[in-house]
Amino acid sequence: MDKKDFRQVAISANTIEAVLNLKLKTLDSLEKERRMLLLEIENLKEALRPGEKNEEAARAASDYIASRSQEATVPSTYNPDWGWTMKAIYILRLQGEPMTTAEIVNKLLEYEPVLGEAYSRHTIVKRISSSLYQKAEAGSDVFTTGEGDVKKFGLKEWRTRIPVI
Repeated sequence: MDKKDFRQVAISANTIEAVLNLKLKTLDSLEKERRMLLLEIENLKEALRPGEKNEEAARAASDYIASRSQEATVPSTYNPDWGWTMKAIYILRLQGEPMTTAEIVNKLLEYEPVLGEAYSRHTIVKRISSSLYQKAEAGSDVFTTGEGDVKKFGLKEWRTRIPVI
């Protein structure tokens, strides 16, 4: 084996290790979320028991659930197994505003740095852009906004608050 072969093996091993570490973090995060949900269920069961004190608790629990449902639009963890479109939609939801493909890719590489080892930046930009344009043309989850060469992608539910140019 020459030096190039050893470097490729090292990059592959580093990539595999990074993906496994990311999956472990995801599993830990899901377990924490599960424990929190179980605690919420117990609190809600307590609030549903009859009594004046419990009516206040039920109102507070209802308010809490309403606030959590707004947060639920962004998955609590990033999943490297998602396709390009879902990864981009996750980033858009997280940022809460339309973004260019380059901005999406910058954020995406923060969540999944191994993508930069597996693909060139140009390839990632092309794949994200292509998948989002297909969604936008189909009229589903995504739309485009902007003038000339500077196009931004936004989520369909934002269309009412952001003018489409």
